[in-house]
Amino acid sequence: MCAGAEGLCALVVEDIAIGGQAGASSRIENYMGFPTGISGGDLVWRGEIQAMKFGTRFAMPRRAVKLQRLEDQSFCATFDNGQLARARSVVVATGVQYRRPPLARLADFEGAGIYYAATEIEARHCRDAEAVIIGGANSAGQAAMFLSRSAATCGC
Repeated sequence: MCAGAEGLCALVVEDIAIGGQAGASSRIENYMGFPTGISGGDLVWRGEIQAMKFGTRFAMPRRAVKLQRLEDQSFCATFDNGQLARARSVVVATGVQYRRPPLARLADFEGAGIYYAATEIEARHCRDAEAVIIGGANSAGQAAMFLSRSAATCGC
């Protein structure tokens, strides 16, 4: 959004959903300007609308599969659907990278009992079941508080 607000022609390319971790948050209670909290989806939606006001364009779902420097020093990005985008500068924001615990067969249970977020979807899966949160800092505390509303027991 900042690029568009400064008069630059901006394109946001996202392969899953705009907003990353914030967009996946069921409730954000500690964001300035929202004293009663806001859902991650609502916050991201407001940000997208504001960015579009300044001319920012969005391409989603798209994944950049190739980035090359051209002779005139501009860049050309190739997307997974074969489309190209040319730019004088590129900002790569890779987002959050979850640290996966070194557990045997972890991948077998991802999305089927092991999750990396605490949204309404995960709360439904934990309803009346035992939930264990592995993590730290504010996010783990928020996940525990959120999941404790629906899980039979919840521990960190």
